[in-house]
Amino acid sequence: MKESWIDWLPDEGREDALLDAEPLLTRNELITELKQSSIAVTARDLIHWQTVGAIPYPDRRRHKGATRGVYPQWMISTVRLLKSLQEQGYKLREIGPILRDDLYHRFTPQAQTPRQQRDQEKRMARRAFFPLVDELDPRIRSFARIHERLKGGHIERAEVVLINDEGTRHAYIFLVSDPESVGQGIEVDTVR
Repeated sequence: MKESWIDWLPDEGREDALLDAEPLLTRNELITELKQSSIAVTARDLIHWQTVGAIPYPDRRRHKGATRGVYPQWMISTVRLLKSLQEQGYKLREIGPILRDDLYHRFTPQAQTPRQQRDQEKRMARRAFFPLVDELDPRIRSFARIHERLKGGHIERAEVVLINDEGTRHAYIFLVSDPESVGQGIEVDTVR
């Protein structure tokens, strides 16, 4: 059975691991991130490591408008550890259990301070936020295209401003002119 990275997570730490997974990475994005960290990895390497059980398979889900295999952010440090273990002479069949154990210890919950609990709550809110951005982004793009047809001109970006009951404004910018910027709703402004 092909085990995805979700299958490798400890039950008691699964929620934290899922929070730390965001934003998810496609295989090409993972390879690019690794290269930026001076770690040379190819798609063939990842597939081979998955086949022999040294690392888990990606999780298949809707991501940026299509069903894709995606990896968690923490897969970068997992691959870094794999490469380090290889350099130390470990065989791939030995590396898989070490990496699984590393994830277990990394995501098994420890006693939390009040600040750590607040940080965790913020991460959980952020985790709920990203899928909404992915859903909202194509609708904002469609709205911009319709606006262009009705009013003329070219819409470069859209801003969504949320104002709470205390008058604090939270502005999010969506770049609607660049088709590669799917899911780029980023908070740019928090003002009273």
